[in-house]
Amino acid sequence: MVALGGIALAFLVYYRQTIPAERFTRSSIGARLHRVLLNRYYIDRAYDNLAAHGVSGVSRALDWFDRKIIDGIVNGIGRGTVRLAAASDWFDRKAIDGTVNALSMSTVRSSFALRQRHTGRVQNYAAVVVLGLTAVILVVLVLRLLLR
Repeated sequence: MVALGGIALAFLVYYRQTIPAERFTRSSIGARLHRVLLNRYYIDRAYDNLAAHGVSGVSRALDWFDRKIIDGIVNGIGRGTVRLAAASDWFDRKAIDGTVNALSMSTVRSSFALRQRHTGRVQNYAAVVVLGLTAVILVVLVLRLLLR
């Protein structure tokens, strides 16, 4: 009923113009109501203020948080990873490769010494076997004496 009454009143005021529109705005309450309706309940102004101050303020705060906090964490992790990779590279080149190269060189050097022992004469090989057995017997005897 209220909606139909409003439609009928609008028809008489704006289409037929039988009732002057100024009649509703003469009182202070009518003038205020007219201003509120004319300004669309001030929703546009509130929306503009919210966008200008609220949303842009939140956006600036989030931008600062992203640049200072998030990027700081990511850049710190990146720098730490680079340092860890450099330490790992140094350890690999110095410790691991150094150990492998030292073992390799000792193998090469011992092969030079053992190559001279390889004469092809049976007497030399028999002498090495006798010396080896003598050394084993001596070690067993010394250990027996010490363990008594």
